[in-house]
Parts: sequence; C-alpha cells; structure tokens
Amino acid sequence: MMIIAKVSVKPDKTRVFVAAAREIIEKSNKEAGCSFYQLYQDPYDNSRFVFVEEYRNQAAVDAHFATDHFKGFGAKIGDLVAGPPDIKIITVAAEAKK
Repeated sequence: MMIIAKVSVKPDKTRVFVAAAREIIEKSNKEAGCSFYQLYQDPYDNSRFVFVEEYRNQAAVDAHFATDHFKGFGAKIGDLVAGPPDIKIITVAAEAKK
C-alpha cells in the first residue's frame, strides 16, 4: 500500500516544516512495516510538498497512524500549513499484478 500526501505550507514556514518533517521521516522509515517514507518538494512552488510512503499492508498503515511520531507531527505542523493535506491511499491495480 502506498500513501501520497500533498501538503501546502505557508511560504514563510517551509524551512520550519522541513525541519519538523525530518523526525517523522527518520522514525517512519524504521517502522517494521514501512518500506519507504520520503518528502518531496515541488521545484516550481517551494511551498508545495508531497509525502510518498509505502507500507507492506493495511496493518502496517494502521500501526503507523497509531505511532506517537505520526500523531505529534500533525500537532507540530498545524500552524505551518495553508490547509488540510490531500491524502490518497493506493494499492497496485489488481490487473497490473498479473
């Protein structure tokens, strides 16, 4: 399973946002069910970011959402973001697996 989370950050808060993201990236990548967790920045709009995350299964996603670092990250970035994130949870299409 993959999670794609798009976040718009207040333009004057991008450095603070990236600094806050470092902790969740590091800790999430150490989770047993996490295969990949990274933050990307739009090269044409520095206030737009995308988290790309990959987990082994739904149980790993649920475990991630229950961690203190996930819950704490939301509290840390509340004043930094321009609005709610756009979060999509996706899986490989059944037909593509064949």
